[in-house]
Amino acid sequence: NPDGPVIGYNAYSQGELAAHYAIIPRNYFTGKGSTALSVNTATSKKFRGMSLFGQLAKITYERAKKNGVEKVVGVANHNSINGFIKKLNFKFEGQVELRTILIGQLRTLPLTYITEQQLIWRLKNPSAQYKKLKIGMERFAILRVTKFGYVCLGVVVEDIDIPFVNSNFPIIIYPIFSDPATTPVGFKIPKWLMPSPWHVISLKLDGNKVNNNVSILG
Repeated sequence: NPDGPVIGYNAYSQGELAAHYAIIPRNYFTGKGSTALSVNTATSKKFRGMSLFGQLAKITYERAKKNGVEKVVGVANHNSINGFIKKLNFKFEGQVELRTILIGQLRTLPLTYITEQQLIWRLKNPSAQYKKLKIGMERFAILRVTKFGYVCLGVVVEDIDIPFVNSNFPIIIYPIFSDPATTPVGFKIPKWLMPSPWHVISLKLDGNKVNNNVSILG
């Protein structure tokens, strides 16, 4: 990650991995290098109900604060949203909606704030396949290939070395953060067709009280 190493902790019980939590710095959210993205949350079934998630999160945020992180953002599903809000004091910011748009509408989308180095790193995800589509003189739409079709991850000016789209299918899926001040693009995909609601959450670490007397399974 060009924005910095992973910040996180594991909890073990007699050598067995019981729980894991991690965040990663993602400077392109603010351009100031002070934001981190909450990525992985997992607790083994036999160790659930022991508050390990909350304990790991708190010491992770304490370490993040020492590393200069001021804010943690995340996209929580229906399984984790309550834990983030009720136990960790995250603020609910809104939801990510999926919309279907025509290829021609990609030209109306704003540029994604991301450096070329960050974009190259992002597209190295081995579990996904990406393609690009030229939508202007110096603009490219970055698309992720899914079983539901192409999902637009953003519009950039960098001509990254990935294959061009070789399909004439006119419909693209576009994830957008629901904001009353923004004019919606395309047609909204019903929530019941989505695998899980995507809740956008945030937590300011400045002044956030973190319990230093945390016990982790040894």
